[in-house]
Amino acid sequence: MSKADLISLRSELERTRDNVHNDLQGVKYALYGYKDGGNIADNSNTLVVEEEGEAGGLEELLGQFNSGRIQYGLAGIKLEMGVKCVLIAWQGEGAPILRKSVCAHHLPDIISFLRPSSTFIARFEEELDLDTIIKSFS
Repeated sequence: MSKADLISLRSELERTRDNVHNDLQGVKYALYGYKDGGNIADNSNTLVVEEEGEAGGLEELLGQFNSGRIQYGLAGIKLEMGVKCVLIAWQGEGAPILRKSVCAHHLPDIISFLRPSSTFIARFEEELDLDTIIKSFS
């Protein structure tokens, strides 16, 4: 299986990851996807920053996922014990099945690179529930 390319745009990926990890308020988030040059058939394995949010945190991030794409969202959650980062691994139900299979193998490398406290896998919009995700930290 091919690996996720976390090298080509490493500095931007690290910058956005670190912005989320260093946010003591839990309001920043980053949305990652795959570089496709506007052509879904390209199927690049290069991870890119699709969006970087400075406010709204996890709640805002949950509204950014696209049902036809494979994406990863990183956000801080402010809890009594401090801010913890959650990674949402999104495989939209409209994404091509072969692409889902390839990208599923990327998840361990992406988790290692983004260093979340917890990972939440979602495939359907109903699974993008703020309360359910927050409760996963309890």
